[in-house]
Amino acid sequence: ATTAPAGGRGSLAASPSVDGPRGATTAPASDGRSAVSQGVPARVVDVNRAGVDELVALPGIGPVTARRIVESRQAEGPFGRPEDLMRVQGIGPKTFARIAALVTVRQ
Repeated sequence: ATTAPAGGRGSLAASPSVDGPRGATTAPASDGRSAVSQGVPARVVDVNRAGVDELVALPGIGPVTARRIVESRQAEGPFGRPEDLMRVQGIGPKTFARIAALVTVRQ
């Protein structure tokens, strides 16, 4: 007969994991690691075309900052490189580091 591990809990091996401060839940990959922990973004966002709804999906970007990104793009032209996002109030080095792998710029 099989018994449950100490504490009466079953195996957590197949349970989703929580990554990041916002608590995004990701399913484990075939090797047991989440896609986020493998450094694979769920979807890359083109900041020269994205709307507010797409931008708020990025970690650390709320509706106000997302609107600022769109407004900056309209007023100053497209972003030439991802690092140009730091010209937007509310995006500094720490926030940019969180989203760098998740953003791209296409002309």
